[in-house]
Amino acid sequence: MVDQAVLRAYWSHRQGLDGSVAGADSATVLERVGWARSEGIVDRGRLIGLWDFDPEAAEVVWSPTTDLTAAQRKAKLAAVERTTAYVRDDLGDNRGMSLDSPKSRQRLAALREHSR
Repeated sequence: MVDQAVLRAYWSHRQGLDGSVAGADSATVLERVGWARSEGIVDRGRLIGLWDFDPEAAEVVWSPTTDLTAAQRKAKLAAVERTTAYVRDDLGDNRGMSLDSPKSRQRLAALREHSR
């Protein structure tokens, strides 16, 4: 069995949630992290975070990949609330692909762990 802490650390590093891509432009971030398992949060053309939907908690889980200003954080929190309501009430879930199941979303723990 895979150690869950090791798995969270892997996803954290793989998605740049450990701060290893902080301040980098979007192209550099995507080149470094490869295919993003979670959805991107883009602000003025720059990737500033990742989000995913937790169907068990019926909420959006997100984490910035760079430091946010107070204004950016406030705007993102409002966007997260709107996105949560839309996915929960209108879509029911937000899967990245057909094989994406609630159990396959171990990356949610990494996003939660690094949300600031």
